[in-house]
Amino acid sequence: MSRKIVNGLLMDCARTIERHDYYFKLVDFMADWKMNILLLHFTDDQGCAIQLPGFPRLAMKNAFSAAEIRSLVKYAAKKGIEIIPELETFGHARYLTDKSKYSYLYAGKKSDKVLTFNAIDPLSLDSVTLMRSLIKSVAKLFPSKYLHIGCDEVNLEEYCKARGGIEPGKVWAGYVNKIIGVVKDNGKIPMLWADHLVSGKKEAGLLRKDVIAVRWNYIADTEEKYFKILKKAGFKDVYASPSVACNDYRFLTAGRGLENVIKMSKFTAKNKLKGFINTIWCPYRYIQGAVYYGIAFGSYSLTQKGNVKLQEFNKLFAQKVFGTAEDKNLNEFLLECPNFDIDNMVVGDMFNRRFDWVIMTPLHRKKMLMINKLGKELLPKADLAVPVKNIDIWESMLLAVKCAWLFSEHFVITKNKIKDKERIKKYKSLLRKVTLQAFEDWDKTRFPEDPQKYGGKFPAECGNYALLILRELRKL
Repeated sequence: MSRKIVNGLLMDCARTIERHDYYFKLVDFMADWKMNILLLHFTDDQGCAIQLPGFPRLAMKNAFSAAEIRSLVKYAAKKGIEIIPELETFGHARYLTDKSKYSYLYAGKKSDKVLTFNAIDPLSLDSVTLMRSLIKSVAKLFPSKYLHIGCDEVNLEEYCKARGGIEPGKVWAGYVNKIIGVVKDNGKIPMLWADHLVSGKKEAGLLRKDVIAVRWNYIADTEEKYFKILKKAGFKDVYASPSVACNDYRFLTAGRGLENVIKMSKFTAKNKLKGFINTIWCPYRYIQGAVYYGIAFGSYSLTQKGNVKLQEFNKLFAQKVFGTAEDKNLNEFLLECPNFDIDNMVVGDMFNRRFDWVIMTPLHRKKMLMINKLGKELLPKADLAVPVKNIDIWESMLLAVKCAWLFSEHFVITKNKIKDKERIKKYKSLLRKVTLQAFEDWDKTRFPEDPQKYGGKFPAECGNYALLILRELRKL
């Protein structure tokens, strides 16, 4: 009998909550690609995307009601998809500690301009008491037997140093072990992110093993050494987690994301892991419809054990999503689309007044020139493509590529100090048109009044927001 593997997707609705009907459409799309898990990342520093029973003041604007979540869970179950909640219980906790009632539990230095890795106070009994109530509320709302507790990217160095130099690894593991116990008390199987387990000095040995370790890695790299750490430490249940939408790129799923998925698919098959969860982080970085391609690719790659022939996948995607596999212009677009890779380092260079981590290399410059040349050749032909169905997805993918090309055109013009007035005029004209389309696309698929549309909660992170990048491009 074949082993049923978790074929999942994480959707980050805490950073950007989509119009609620989107999630029903997403479930339909996932079911069509034979996926079986939707992990809802509904809490983070930006807020809480669900009106949790007993915690009405935590909910962000446009949050799901409890009744709406029950309706979505029921709908997904009919499609063969289980919805698992992720409650951030340690780091990424400003959805709690920015509330006056819980502000005293914030661990670390706080800034309202720059978001830093933070935590809820792990040594306070009040933190555990609060999490016990939150976990109970979430466990009652979601029928899934699983509950993801986050626990990633927790920085306790300064916190521990200020308390006499206590060991951060011991503090992390001690607190997380308590949270695992609370989840088990509520009849759920806990899941957590495994970054501390593979990078820390003591965490893997100190943590309870009755938890699913979800190892995330968003670069095209091998996982063998990390898996060995988890296996040696005694973790029996390990999931692999790549990403087709993370901090490394903007507007759309880049080729590096596809390479990452392929590597993690092969790793999953080779080591016979029980789960694979693709991820979509911070949707405000992207044109919404442009990531469907990456979602489908993740599931397809898993079923093929990472042995993917891109042209075969593109043919299947064109047929299933657009109703045609014979459109030459559409097929060429799908083949080249992942090459429009706008690197976060290049975005950081544009906003160099705000970043100190930017490392521009000749490779970045070469890539921008390649994108610029490719766009001039591809976009006129792409405008001639005629999809039969899901026109909205096609228009979003095409819009995302135009955004990426405009970024490259800005880069080439400014870095080479080009004075060609006609070229600059055409650039500005297209930029105005595409920017308007991007804002209209947001309003059609997302909440028009969502603050993430204009830069969100932490203003120094403006390079993270697709629409703000377009507005910055107008400063030529």
